Amino acid sequence: MRIHYIRIALAGITLFCSLLSPPISQKGQSSKLIMADGNNNETAKANLDWVAQSAGEAKLIIVIARLGLKESKTRVSRRRLETVRMYLENTRAVPRERIITAEGRRVRGFGQAEIYLDGKLFMVFTFARNRNFAPQG
Repeated sequence: MRIHYIRIALAGITLFCSLLSPPISQKGQSSKLIMADGNNNETAKANLDWVAQSAGEAKLIIVIARLGLKESKTRVSRRRLETVRMYLENTRAVPRERIITAEGRRVRGFGQAEIYLDGKLFMVFTFARNRNFAPQG
């Protein structure tokens, strides 16, 4: 039980530090960072599957949603976070305790959802203005 509390504390510290850091820039990123289109349903699902597979059975998944320019409603960020959480929980059977979500500072350009695996930036989804992940269809 103590290990569970230690993991929660470490996740909180990691989340706090990532919220303090400046939003990512698309320039100068390492080749391991995956930029994904949140507006395309099929590629978004495939990329979320890749996140779940890369996380394995033990890695913590942190999702930080950031509003883009001209996006003013925080519910857009919350919907993006909830979509990722629900997909990972219901489709990929990732336990709720391993998924941490938060809203970060606004970024220039498109809104985004950053996904961290064990505290390391792994993937960034970008979205058209005020859009969530594409609906099923």
